[in-house]
Amino acid sequence: TTYIATTNTNKISSTPLDSLPLVGCKTLPSRAKTNLDLLLLWILFLASHKDTIFQMYIRSEIVSLEIVIFFMPKPFHLAIPVDNLDRCNRFYSEILGCEAGRSSDHWTDYNLFGHQLVLHVDPHHNVKKHHNEVDGKSVPVPHFGVILGWEEFTSFAQRLTQKGVEFVIKPYLRFEGLPGEQMTLFFYDPAGNALEFKAFKNEDQIFAS
Repeated sequence: TTYIATTNTNKISSTPLDSLPLVGCKTLPSRAKTNLDLLLLWILFLASHKDTIFQMYIRSEIVSLEIVIFFMPKPFHLAIPVDNLDRCNRFYSEILGCEAGRSSDHWTDYNLFGHQLVLHVDPHHNVKKHHNEVDGKSVPVPHFGVILGWEEFTSFAQRLTQKGVEFVIKPYLRFEGLPGEQMTLFFYDPAGNALEFKAFKNEDQIFAS
């Protein structure tokens, strides 16, 4: 049995172990023969990695026991200005599907794919839109977003389309056949903040030159 802790269980289920991006991973071989032995191993591991963020996926394909941990990067924190909190709250919760956290009358926390996004009211917020050319497309600058898994990107793009989001750049394949080949899309939130979501065909090429 191979026990895998990862940030993307959907990808694990359809991807050979030896082709996964090994970013900050550790392999912990063991002679555990029972579920109790395995549970004790996990308790010991978690006790020594209290600040580690990960999810576990279990696959039974081989006889020997191996524990492979894929570490998830620390969540980022980003605060952005919005001119109308109610309108932007509806967009991030109902359109993007983000879960709201703490809030007040002038800010709201959101869970953006595991990262902390905060909308802060700025009644004088005035977006100065600038664009740079990337792969023949006019990309809004600045922008922010999240790198998703390949299948996750597809379902998210479909959700945005069904919700009637107006894309600045519609979902398409960028840098096809080149290092860093990726799906990407761009849109604005109601306050004029530009967002990009993308997915790399090979995640070990995120920083490829």
